[in-house]
Amino acid sequence: MKSIHVIGDVVKGEYRITGFLGQGGIATTYSAISLNNFQKVAIKVIALQSLENFKMLELFEREAKTLSQLDHFDIPKYIDYFQIDRPRQRLFYIVQQLAEGKNLANLIEQGWNPDEIEVKQIAERILNILVYLQHFVPPVIHRDIKPQNIVYHQSAESQDKHKLFLVDFGAVQDNYHNSLTGGSTIVGTYGYMAPEQFRGQGKLSTDLYGLGATLIFLLTHQHPSELPLKKLKIDWRSQVKLDKHFETWLDRMIEPAIEERFIEAEEALAALRREKTYKSFNSRKNARPANSKIVITESETKQVISIPPILLRSNYSRLFSVVTIIWNFFFLFYVWVIFEKTIKSGDLTLILDINSFVTIIFTVLISLWILSAFLKACLIEAYIEIDAYSVIVRRSIFGWRIQNTRVIGQVAQILQANLKNTLLSMRRGSPITVCSLKIKRRNICFASFLSEEEKQWLIDEIKDFVEKQRLKLEEG
Repeated sequence: MKSIHVIGDVVKGEYRITGFLGQGGIATTYSAISLNNFQKVAIKVIALQSLENFKMLELFEREAKTLSQLDHFDIPKYIDYFQIDRPRQRLFYIVQQLAEGKNLANLIEQGWNPDEIEVKQIAERILNILVYLQHFVPPVIHRDIKPQNIVYHQSAESQDKHKLFLVDFGAVQDNYHNSLTGGSTIVGTYGYMAPEQFRGQGKLSTDLYGLGATLIFLLTHQHPSELPLKKLKIDWRSQVKLDKHFETWLDRMIEPAIEERFIEAEEALAALRREKTYKSFNSRKNARPANSKIVITESETKQVISIPPILLRSNYSRLFSVVTIIWNFFFLFYVWVIFEKTIKSGDLTLILDINSFVTIIFTVLISLWILSAFLKACLIEAYIEIDAYSVIVRRSIFGWRIQNTRVIGQVAQILQANLKNTLLSMRRGSPITVCSLKIKRRNICFASFLSEEEKQWLIDEIKDFVEKQRLKLEEG
């Protein structure tokens, strides 16, 4: 691509080009000096005719608009945005304070080998920037956190001897605009992009993934895409040994599933500082549903859950009681019709006929199955006890125990709790779920007649306790 400017060019009669800083996807960035106050600046420029579509110009204008609203000492200050028309060419410019230093990728290439303390300090500095960005309404999401976009400068003369800048807001997401248009532009850099970015989405935790991948690059000196994957997650632990708490924290930053990541930068920062170790799970749990009869008692080492019989307290149990009554009514009516005809005609072949006999037996079995399933779901009482090294599940009806399962092992490794869809649905697109505990190779399903809200709350409580046990084990 032909360079738009050369050293010595004067732009807008005000900025003299002093050097070439880099070439991005659509823009070229130069260093320059202001002829008015001799301030060092960075000038980013795009040419209209070189753009593949107007979406790229929209992203550039969005970057300028976002930068004009920002005022943070670790973000280069916005100075100007303008356009210049040339013969057969229209150019657009963003002018910012020059971020002096080298980006993290260049520093690593030149042999820089930061230790764990230095990497933590960088993480804390970037998180402070993200906290600032996420406090905007709507929040500002960078969407391209990577080593090349973090400039690090060490100067013995500066009061802040380790100056750091977050640069290149070209991929920034304007949440308000995105919600109005349903925009799904895929932006970011492979290896540092969170999975949701491939679907054109950007969440508060999206930038946390990019930061986590950047920190892994600093620690391993390997691009995240070069590292192996384990369950779709970057498997970096074999490359470097860190403090257990930092390892666990970094793993949470790069969770592929949004719900498993820290929710926002403020939460991740608190966890990094060990201020609120388990805040992420506690803050995302659903509130206890009103009128819930479930009793949960929990200590640091044990969780006990008691689920009393649901009876006819839920919409599901009332609905299926009606279904059970209607089905059995029609079954009894069918049998009565057969016997009535037999008695009146005196013809026993109506009952002894193989087809009629099979139909009656089949209907009896279905009726008994429906009735027993309904009674079991309504009358069963469940007791679940979980500690760090075992899971106990007991179920009983009127004190008669019908299940007693105990599995030994580190609960964080053997237990998975989730909601499992059934084939039934009360509303289109909203399947009825059942609580499921996968303990090693066993699947235990229960609480099918609880409301969906109560089931989600119950599963969240179990997940939260299991996650706490996992973190305790990893932190030693």
